[in-house]
Amino acid sequence: MNSAPSLFLFAALNPDQAVLAIKNVASLTSSQENAPAPRQFLGRTIYTIALPSRPAAPRSLYCASSGGYVALTTDVSMIETYLRSADSKARPLRETAGFADAAQHIGGAGNGLFAYQNQRETMRAAFTALKNSSTDSPSSGGVNAFGALPFASPGKIFGGWLDFSLLPEYDKVSKYFYFSVTSGNVTADGFSFKIFAPRPPQVN
Repeated sequence: MNSAPSLFLFAALNPDQAVLAIKNVASLTSSQENAPAPRQFLGRTIYTIALPSRPAAPRSLYCASSGGYVALTTDVSMIETYLRSADSKARPLRETAGFADAAQHIGGAGNGLFAYQNQRETMRAAFTALKNSSTDSPSSGGVNAFGALPFASPGKIFGGWLDFSLLPEYDKVSKYFYFSVTSGNVTADGFSFKIFAPRPPQVN
């Protein structure tokens, strides 16, 4: 999970031009001579941008526009999945139950920075990594597996004190996790952040 693929989206008035601008800026910081040519996928153009890397581990950034957004990821399968979903009838995030009310608690989604996290799915992956850590050798304290978690390694803190194999099956406790929203704003006084996590509807 430490290198789990992520997809970044940002809105643009002209996303096609924004993609080209990103490609041009990237060429100033890293040679694009060996980058693959743009290719078509479901009527959209996917650009491959070579990133600075070691010769033995080349990296690429994939970029495409769709639905008024520019999509960026280092995992080509994710951008293909996004382009497929962009043409589907998928329900927009704003129609998620409780989303609008949660957004109002942090001042809305128009402050410059807005983030949504599906904690129910994030914790599912965390539970899996923690339970798998029990298969590590006692001397390792689970450090390798803990290093796969999306936060500071608890293995370095707790060592062999905790047995995460005793955690319950995630489906039994998933109702205690829901989602969170975060907003950020910049003023002359500095940065401000607000985070709100609504009470899970299945918790009485």
